[in-house]
Order: sequence, then C-alpha cells, then structure tokens
Amino acid sequence: MRVSKRGLWIGAAAAAATAAWLFWPSGEGYVANAPPPNPTLVMLGDSMTSGVGASAGQELPAQLGRLLGREVVNRGAPGETTADALKRLEAIVALRPGTVVIFLGGNDRLQKRPIAETESDLGRIVERLQAAGAMVALVGFQGTPWDGYGSMFKRVARKHGCVLVPDALEGILFSPQMKFDPIHPNDKGYALIAQRIAKRLGPHLQAGG
Repeated sequence: MRVSKRGLWIGAAAAAATAAWLFWPSGEGYVANAPPPNPTLVMLGDSMTSGVGASAGQELPAQLGRLLGREVVNRGAPGETTADALKRLEAIVALRPGTVVIFLGGNDRLQKRPIAETESDLGRIVERLQAAGAMVALVGFQGTPWDGYGSMFKRVARKHGCVLVPDALEGILFSPQMKFDPIHPNDKGYALIAQRIAKRLGPHLQAGG
C-alpha cells in the first residue's frame, strides 16, 4: 500500500505531538509563565507548609529550597482553607514572586467543604497569581480513592496551565513511619514531598527563574 507524502507528514507530526505530551517535564502540558520571570519562589499553604511536625530547618519549604538551590519563602498558615488563602492573596502578590507553589486543600477536606467550592477557590488563586506574572505549581493529594481530590487537582492544573505535583502524600498519609501525628508528616515525610515537588518543578526553573 502506498502512503502519500502528506500522509507521512501528518503521521510524523502526530507522533511528535504524542512524544511531546508524554515526555513534557512536568507531565501536564503547557505551563503558563514558564520559565518564571524572576527567581523569587514562594510556597503558599497550610500547616504542612508552615512546618507543623518538622524539626527546625526541616520544614517543607526549607527542604525544597535545598533541593532547588534557592530560598523558598514560607507562607504557610496552620488551619488555612483555600477560602482563607484567597483573603491574604494580595500579600503574596506583593512579594512579586516568579514562582508560587500552592499546597492547599487539606483543611477544606477536613472541614468537609464542598469540593466544588475548593476547586473554584483554587482556580481563582491560580488566576490571580498568573495575572501577576507568576508561574504556579499545584501540589495535589488524594486522601482516599473516592474523595475526588486527585481528579480535582488535575482539572485545575490542566485548565490553568500549572505545574502539577500529583498525589504528593502517597505513601505518607497512612504511614506511621512518615508521620509526626495523625495528620502531619515528620522530617522524613516532608523530605519525600519536597523531592516530588522538586522533580516536577525543577525542569521549569530556567533562565530568569
């Protein structure tokens, strides 16, 4: 069977597109504002960001910063939901970050907020940060196979063009060896989360960021 040159070109283009999708560094496709406009990196989150359960100097942002070779500004607030984060978002924007890592949603789940509200809040947070010029990385998790959080984080990341760190708590959430208390990781648990974030985020921190 003869194949036209046009057919060969279309086939090659399709193969290239598939390869680009499969081997894109972040795993989620297009990332808005990448590479970031400046090296300032902020982590926005709750108690897992602020450092509950970590030894001094072993907080998640500190461990992530060592892996990436740069300071990560810790803007974690214990007990914070995505709705709470929206209220202090302008203070984050005022830092003029080139990159923001968002690790939120755990308290939304604990407080049994409707997941649709959490998804909407996350979308608004991402949109505001991207409008200010920042590249955004979204740290996701899945508490149980049926809670819907894993899929929700994927939808937000794909819709808005975020670096996605999927299921960052895998092997931690239900592992006593990785936990400080029933909710928070210990130093070892935070180290694993930091490694997962660095693996996804690192390839996008190029010139200028």
